[in-house]
Amino acid sequence: MGYKEVINELKPIDYSKYKDITSYEKLMIFTAKKIEEKGVPLTFNYLCVSAFKMFPDVFCCDEEFKEFPSIDRLNRTLMHLKYVKTGKSYLAGSTKSGYSITKYGYMIAEEVEKIIGYTEVNENIAKPIIDKHKKGVGDYYEFISGNGYKKYLETGQVDDMYVWSFYKVTPYTQLKSTIKNLKDVLAYAKEKNDEMCIKYIEKIVEIIK
Repeated sequence: MGYKEVINELKPIDYSKYKDITSYEKLMIFTAKKIEEKGVPLTFNYLCVSAFKMFPDVFCCDEEFKEFPSIDRLNRTLMHLKYVKTGKSYLAGSTKSGYSITKYGYMIAEEVEKIIGYTEVNENIAKPIIDKHKKGVGDYYEFISGNGYKKYLETGQVDDMYVWSFYKVTPYTQLKSTIKNLKDVLAYAKEKNDEMCIKYIEKIVEIIK
């Protein structure tokens, strides 16, 4: 079996099993150890593709293109494995010659392996929102999982009090900023073609403005 076939057979790990591992570098060095054990050389492409295959929830491009890897994030993570500001590096080598795992890298990879191995899958754990840099994205996902929106879906009624509590402001104060925040969410809902959410926010804006 060729290296490509070995990598294509890698299975994604459920996010709940590594939710407490906030370091992308630790996830990638774990990936390096796993593919090395399968006989795959640690090249730039093999490492990046394998990390995405195993941890797609954190290495995907964004919420809109979750099926594609984030080249920038993967590249930055791999570089951090070798070039560290303080402490020891996880990898030795280069893009041209290939990489090898350092003694310290193996130690970190084994720690990650234990965490993932001992942690049970929890379907109640929400997956991370990757494109938080976009305006309204974080609020959008909180909106559609909140009680105010659920009530709207069930009854068609809009309770504007939910909005004030959502943004933690006194009703009808900070009106300008609240409407701006709502319109940011609306813009993202339109990107997602979420017609129900679009109608919901438009009704809220109409009520409070």
